This record gives sequence, structure tokens and C-alpha cells, in this order.
Amino acid sequence: MYIKFLIVLLISLSFSACDFFVNENNLDSDTLEKNYKKFLDKNLNTYIYSIDQFCFCLPDRAGKHFVHVKNDKLTAVYDIYKEKISNINYYTTLDGLFDQLREAIDKNAYSINASFDKDNFYPTHIYIDYSDFTEDDEISYSIHLEPSSCTTQFVYGLTLNIYDIDTNKSIGCGTNVNIQRHQYNYDEDTIQNTYYEDLSSNTSECKEPILFKGLGERAGYYNINIQKSGYQELTEYIDLDRDACHVVPKHLKIGLKAL
Repeated sequence: MYIKFLIVLLISLSFSACDFFVNENNLDSDTLEKNYKKFLDKNLNTYIYSIDQFCFCLPDRAGKHFVHVKNDKLTAVYDIYKEKISNINYYTTLDGLFDQLREAIDKNAYSINASFDKDNFYPTHIYIDYSDFTEDDEISYSIHLEPSSCTTQFVYGLTLNIYDIDTNKSIGCGTNVNIQRHQYNYDEDTIQNTYYEDLSSNTSECKEPILFKGLGERAGYYNINIQKSGYQELTEYIDLDRDACHVVPKHLKIGLKAL
């Protein structure tokens, strides 16, 4: 029950914080069908949308995914690492999201919350709790219609400055920066290193300040290990999002402490 309360609270806060959305708590059929009619009037039949799912479910459903729809048919689903999902039966079109809300209403779900886009009227947030007495049956979606076309720009996910935490001077030269991504393998019950990138600078060809750039067009969760002679080793973490076109970049400024 406590978990359900937290989920509802977080979703309610996200609704109230965004004036862009039309909030509908305890969704009823009339409100749903009014938005659906307006959605149909937009004639959206080929598009990409992102869906960020919170659910007690398998990894190929949880988290953010990009759903490709062509002529009202689901064609492909990709995760944030641009890896294609083999089982797309868990996903649907924007029309199908309306069907999920209809089904929840027909089944008299304990709690149904939804908000709709002001311009295209598709559901932007969905929360359904089917039973007050059943644990782990809640589902929560955040949905966003992605750009229809992409630029050819190559975007680095990470730009990094390294400095002395006491003097505030740049100390990038001669610093070793290694990036790794670890992933849990459910079949083998092991943690595997699935990505590695070395951004270390060359001291002989270096002029301060330097800017480390990495994780080009790569979203996801990564460890950043930083080592420099005379300084304490440091490991930081970065979580990079992306839209349908590019990684969403982040700039980090990290200080090292001298020994």
C-alpha cells in the first residue's frame, strides 16, 4: 500500500508541475472519448513515440523505449541503447493506449489517472492500479511524441572538465578517464561489462584546459573512473537520456583531491 501511495504521489506531482498537460484524475469514459475523437482528427498514422514505463515486469518492458508506427501498424521498438526489442507484443500504437484506458474503465480499476497532450490529444501520462488489495499490479507510463525528422549532427553524450578541488585549476592533462557500462544478465545471473571507452589524455600533447568528450550518441547508465598521479582516484556515474534522434548531452565538472 505504501508503494502504491508513493507512485500516485510522484505521478500527481509530475502532473501538477506541468501546465502543458490537461490533468484528468479518476478518468471517466466521456473525457477519454472526447480526447480520442480529437486525436483521430489529427490523422496521426506514421510516427515515433517514446514510452517510459514503471511496472513490476521484465527488463524488455520497463524503462524508456521508442515505438515506431507506420500506417497505424507497429513496426519496431528500440531501447535507449538503440537495441531492437525482439518481443514487441507488449507495446502498442497511440490508439492502443486509449484501448488500455478503456479496458481499465470497463474493469472498474481501483485508480485510473491520465493526462492528454494539448495539441495532439494522445495520452501523455497513464497510471492504472487495478486493485487496492493486490500488490505490484500498478502500471505507469509517460508518453512523448518524438520528432518526425532528425538532424545529421553527431552529439556527444558527455563533456567533462577535471580540476583540482583545492586550487580550482584544470588538471586534465595526464588524467586517465575510463567509461564502462555494466549490465545484469538475467539468464546467467551475472554482471557483465558491455561497453568500454578510454578518454585518457596524452600528457606530451596536452594544453590546459582540456575538455574530454565521449559517449557519442550513447544513452544509458555508465561508470566514469578517473585516475591521475598524485590525486585520489574517483568514480562517478552518469545517466544519459535520448530522444528518437540523439543522446541528450550532459556536461560534468569534476574535482579531484590531491593526496
